[in-house]
Amino acid sequence: MNSIGKKWFVVMFLGLGLLWSLGCENDDKKDSNDKNSSTNEVAKSSGESDDSGGGGDSVLPGAPGITITGLPAMGESGKVSGSVSGVKPSDYVVAMYICVSGRWWIKPYAGSTIDINGDGNWSASMTTGGSDAYATQVVVYLVPRGTGVPSLLGAGSLPAELAGFPSTSSGR
Repeated sequence: MNSIGKKWFVVMFLGLGLLWSLGCENDDKKDSNDKNSSTNEVAKSSGESDDSGGGGDSVLPGAPGITITGLPAMGESGKVSGSVSGVKPSDYVVAMYICVSGRWWIKPYAGSTIDINGDGNWSASMTTGGSDAYATQVVVYLVPRGTGVPSLLGAGSLPAELAGFPSTSSGR
């Protein structure tokens, strides 16, 4: 690529970055789990979900809730991880949505939810294609297994039918 082409690529890339930072405001910026907690705290977690469908056979301590404990840096591929409390893990799943360029997408794939390990930890890829690595916000919901979770594929807003479930978000 010649120097003019490189400059144009950078301008185009930066221009799209500005677009990605617009929109995608979560109307409920508070963590629905704990009114005193920060929804944007992110720490590393060693827990990763498997495909076993949960496996927890006892209710975890605490009030029903969900947290994000790790996510990839802006521009990097990777997994979002977290934990849940106050539920029997085998009875619940996680629904994850990301915001890219002002539009909401379900992750990791259309029609999917994320299983929770017996210890309450979960993880799933948020970067499955396109510009996912540049998502400006991640929102997760804790929902009973079998709940119909809307497969948003570029929607302008999050699904209203999930508003009553425990959730949290993290901006990047």
